[in-house]
Amino acid sequence: MKLRTSPQALAGLASIALLWSAGLQAQQPVATGPVWSASRGRTGGYLYLRQRLRLQDVPVAGLIQVTCSGQFTVYINGSSVLRAPGGDREQSANVTRFLAAGPGAIAIECAEGAGKNGIRFVLTVRYQSGRAATVESNGDERVSRSFFAGWEKPAYDDSTWETSQLVGARAAPTPPVSITAPRPSPPAQPVLPPGWYEPDYARLARTWDIGSARDPYARARQQGDRMVMSSNVP
Repeated sequence: MKLRTSPQALAGLASIALLWSAGLQAQQPVATGPVWSASRGRTGGYLYLRQRLRLQDVPVAGLIQVTCSGQFTVYINGSSVLRAPGGDREQSANVTRFLAAGPGAIAIECAEGAGKNGIRFVLTVRYQSGRAATVESNGDERVSRSFFAGWEKPAYDDSTWETSQLVGARAAPTPPVSITAPRPSPPAQPVLPPGWYEPDYARLARTWDIGSARDPYARARQQGDRMVMSSNVP
């Protein structure tokens, strides 16, 4: 994918721009999500999708996450890295060893079904410096319903393919604003003067004899003793 400098182009390339050290930023929120072809297809056929890349350096880590409506195969720079049945469940693969500095490509083959079809992918890479970058499906990929030899390789010319279309767009996430309400301070624990008794609500007990000879916990009152009044002391 070649870089263009117009504001509209930068907005369309927001998911790719993070991969360049120039630090290009989208001028407005960019929708991302599942993509498909705008043209009508047929059940039992396949859709071939390509997204070009250009990495500034060899990543130390790379992960691709894919969700496809039908059975699919994912290629990174011409190598098959993931094959799985379709459905709503996201599939992922470590693709670190398939990534290289310079031009590259994500290529996905997905079987077309009778219902709603879509391909969603997110490629996340991390460089030696610790900086991370992502590429996410956003409607600027190239798609075709025809198979061509070498279509999955980075050098393949997909300029005649149609541009993909978002079929389940969602707005680019906005960094969350953290609003933390101050927590009330816990009530201070009362400090009992020396000679006072702290109530134990785990059992019933009296601190002195109040006249019941049948109470096993009773004892004679000592001078200076004070009774702690509690609703669980009958």
